[in-house]
Amino acid sequence: MSAPEPEPDSADEAPAEYSSKSRKALHRLTPALAELAKTAPKRSAPRDPRHDPLVNGRCVPAAWDFLREERRREANRLEKWLKRRDGSGGGRHQPLSEEERERAKSLLLRLRQLERREQLRDSRRQVMQEVRREQVEQAECSGRVSYLSRAQLRARLEAAKTASLSEKARQKLEKRKAAREKKRRLPPKS
Repeated sequence: MSAPEPEPDSADEAPAEYSSKSRKALHRLTPALAELAKTAPKRSAPRDPRHDPLVNGRCVPAAWDFLREERRREANRLEKWLKRRDGSGGGRHQPLSEEERERAKSLLLRLRQLERREQLRDSRRQVMQEVRREQVEQAECSGRVSYLSRAQLRARLEAAKTASLSEKARQKLEKRKAAREKKRRLPPKS
């Protein structure tokens, strides 16, 4: 019979034991990095409360109209500034370099796109509120609610979107739709 093995004296010689219920740390920080991580300020991404699902209805979008007005004023100022500096302003201002002009135009385009996106979001919100109001009225009157199919809801949203467009933009959209339909009907190239 062999003699039993002696117990290890220190914890360093003992085999590592891990509980199956807790995850073991695969990556260990050096003490200096661990201390730095404790003292470093936590960075959190700022959330826009108008579109944050955590706010959940406590934020009234109309309270943020001042941002829309500020963006509109900024876009108008930028457009006037571009026209003045475009070289057609009577020579009082130095013309812009090509890089400055492109940067200003891209910023102006971005501001206009943000404005249009806000309009579309508002029209979508109004359509969805109208649909929900109709469903509540149906539930109160008859006790039964008929829900819209995705196609019906999409059609309503598309109608609201086209109603908010200008005449020129509406014609452009119709041309694109017609071209898409025409392309879809063509036989595949062989």
